[in-house]
Amino acid sequence: MGLTGQSFQKWKGDDFTIQFTITDAQSLSGYVAEWFMSVTADSASALITKLSSNGGITFDANKVLIPIASAETKTITPTDPIPAGTYYHELHLTDPQSKTTVAATGTITLTNPFHKRT
Repeated sequence: MGLTGQSFQKWKGDDFTIQFTITDAQSLSGYVAEWFMSVTADSASALITKLSSNGGITFDANKVLIPIASAETKTITPTDPIPAGTYYHELHLTDPQSKTTVAATGTITLTNPFHKRT
């Protein structure tokens, strides 16, 4: 069963790791994971995508670890590709038998740090 309501707040421009504990598995060995963040659940494209197939997601026993680098959420240009706000995120897991499930969903609120506020 997927974890719903996995909502949290982070500061734009911080390095952080999102962690999900999959309680109905002791080990995620042989699994493949994909995580994305988009404007809404119905968005046509993702703002950030992470894949275990390219090292963007790692596993530790039954934990899924998704590192987010500061550059991925930080203000890069005056038009800011990812402005402060609340976004949808979703984690998919595929087991060794190729069965895919939505393992977690929720929202992530990105907040400007105090020194970036006007």
